[in-house]
Amino acid sequence: MRRAVPAILLVLLLAGQAGAQNLASSGWPALGQDDQRQGQAGWGGTPDQKASYPPGSPVLWSYPMGGLSGPTAGEAVGPHGTTYVASQNGTLYAVGVQGQEKWSFPLDAPAATAPALGDNGLVYAGAGDTFYAVAAASGKEQWSFCLDNGKVDEPCKGKGWSVVGSPALAGGTVYFTANGGKKGYVFALNAATGAEDWQYRLKDTTQSAPALSPGGGTLYVGDQGGYLYALDALDGSLSWHKQPCLKALKAIGVCLATALATPAVGPRGNVYVGGEFELLRLVPFGGVVSVDPSGGQRWSYPRLLSLLSTLGASFPAAPALTSSGSLYIGESTLTGGGALLSLSRSDGDPNWSHAYATSNPVESAPAVGEHGAAYFGDTGGAFYAVSPSGSLLWQYQLDSAVRDAPAVGPDGTVYVATSAASGSLYALQQVHFTFALPQPFPACSQVSITVYADNPAGGAVLGYAGPASLTGSPQSVTPSVTGGFTGGAWTGPVQIATATTGETLTATDPGNPAYTGQSAPFTVVAGPLASVSISPTSASLAEGQSQAFAAQAYDGCGNAITAGVSYAWSATGGTVSPATGSSTTYTAPDVPGTYTVTVTAIQGTRTAQAQATVTVSSSPLAVSPPSAVLAVPLSQGAAAAPAAQQFTATYVGKGGQVGNVGPTAQWTASAGTLSCTTCAAPVFTPPGPGSYTVTCTYRGLTGQATVQAVQAVRMVDASAAAGPSSLVAQLEQDGTLVRVLTWLLH
Repeated sequence: MRRAVPAILLVLLLAGQAGAQNLASSGWPALGQDDQRQGQAGWGGTPDQKASYPPGSPVLWSYPMGGLSGPTAGEAVGPHGTTYVASQNGTLYAVGVQGQEKWSFPLDAPAATAPALGDNGLVYAGAGDTFYAVAAASGKEQWSFCLDNGKVDEPCKGKGWSVVGSPALAGGTVYFTANGGKKGYVFALNAATGAEDWQYRLKDTTQSAPALSPGGGTLYVGDQGGYLYALDALDGSLSWHKQPCLKALKAIGVCLATALATPAVGPRGNVYVGGEFELLRLVPFGGVVSVDPSGGQRWSYPRLLSLLSTLGASFPAAPALTSSGSLYIGESTLTGGGALLSLSRSDGDPNWSHAYATSNPVESAPAVGEHGAAYFGDTGGAFYAVSPSGSLLWQYQLDSAVRDAPAVGPDGTVYVATSAASGSLYALQQVHFTFALPQPFPACSQVSITVYADNPAGGAVLGYAGPASLTGSPQSVTPSVTGGFTGGAWTGPVQIATATTGETLTATDPGNPAYTGQSAPFTVVAGPLASVSISPTSASLAEGQSQAFAAQAYDGCGNAITAGVSYAWSATGGTVSPATGSSTTYTAPDVPGTYTVTVTAIQGTRTAQAQATVTVSSSPLAVSPPSAVLAVPLSQGAAAAPAAQQFTATYVGKGGQVGNVGPTAQWTASAGTLSCTTCAAPVFTPPGPGSYTVTCTYRGLTGQATVQAVQAVRMVDASAAAGPSSLVAQLEQDGTLVRVLTWLLH
């Protein structure tokens, strides 16, 4: 089943391991990105200058190259973004990052496999019965190996051999698969010279590319008879081969694998492979199985309850593994549709309740890009980007069916080719916007920010021209559209009017809403000082009374400034304490008048002022009683003491304390007499009936009381009525008739 390796060659191989050739360490150097066919982007390298980004489309460029088709077809991408692709038109191309052809190399037959890029500067590719090593820089042939005679740099005899499996490269050896006659073969060649190290014949033909274990010591490959092989990578000896089975089929009958695709090997050496299986050699089902490094089966998909979902289906290409412990795999269904499945690598359970369905079969391996997103195409020419949760990120229609595995370049550009004879190689780029924002972010100000158009690897999409729309939440932002981008970035002023917390900015490409990006939440603080308020704005006080005042600074949009502002207080009369801070207490002076309390808000070199008006007035004296009514004796009556009233007065002093006027108080009356005019409590006697005012003056304060003096009532006439039975009397007060009284006599 295998050709022996001469002992001397083994010695040379082992001796040369220190300087052995391997896959290039960055970019996407082979089918599935690495020798394990994990299909996961490994960022690295520095791309050359990008092509211009067409707004509204993910297509950076397309290059007509005759199309790709086959379960191991695909692209290899170098560390500087150069793409290497072997086409159905029998040509190996090197295409630069701007879509320009760097060189082309003629192959002897149409190619159906992805090339591999070594860290020795060689590109390895197979077509028909010949396998080639070509200089990556120049496109010059370094050597060729003929499958039908095992010779290097000699013409082949055309015996029907065909390279079908994309190469793997490790430890100075390049591995690939081919079909010759009715059998499949695994070849191992010296990567530097092309000399054959060994070959292994499979039980059946194959459509599988080889995959290596993480350490490179074991090579795995599947064949069209349903066998999975584990070979020693050094000498090609068989470690084991098995026909895995779907456990759900085995539970109800005899189960056999009938065709296995390219396997993928996980970080712990577990193998994952899709294929076709038969129940009782009659009913076909598609499925996925996982085995451990010793060949023991770990799990299979589907489970019994979901078995009918894969009736007549196939999984013709390799799965892609994610860093989060999942795998993606494409499916072609019995009804002519397709799907992308996401399964747990630990137990094979679906991660999504429903596979992401497509209208056409999915015949190629997916690729894993930014944050676990899956890129894949279907035979209708639709190309998809699906999130790890199974939702569509974006979709684009290409010119014809996609039957090759996409590659992800060092800058996140996705490369994929279509399969028609007139098909093209496409470079697709998804823009993700990121932000550089100042912290803190001031409101009501023109604030300079930068919006970056990044690729999934975090590098700049240099050709993106913009503009992008801008939105803010929960507060709006102006302007709503950026200017043009230069070098993958736009820097310009924006304004958010209202201070808030948890604000986010979102940039979106107007022509392709899937290209978007949101900033991390940030706090919008009040902007620069513009005004200050004082409360209250006016007050009326007595001498010595106090009033509390408070101040608040604001920006130009009315946002309260809570930090970074100091306050200074002053008054044109009276005192303020404290003289700094957001509040103070004003104490009125002893002198009545109108005074101003001023607060000054200070923020760096900015100041703002506000004022309050305080009216200080003397409290009037309170004369007690404030009014009195006195009776003046009758002029013709008996002598009696004249009516009189004693008065006192009080005042309100500092702190609101009430005091009695002292003996120095001055008293006056509008008429009549006072018992004393400089005393604390004089007695007032009116001169007769009338209204009078008694006034007290003390320490500049004045108070008054009113006195109403009335004359006593007297009978001015009494006479008998017309009859002897009545008596009439008239009463007069102060000369005025006030009442007539009538008595009835009995």
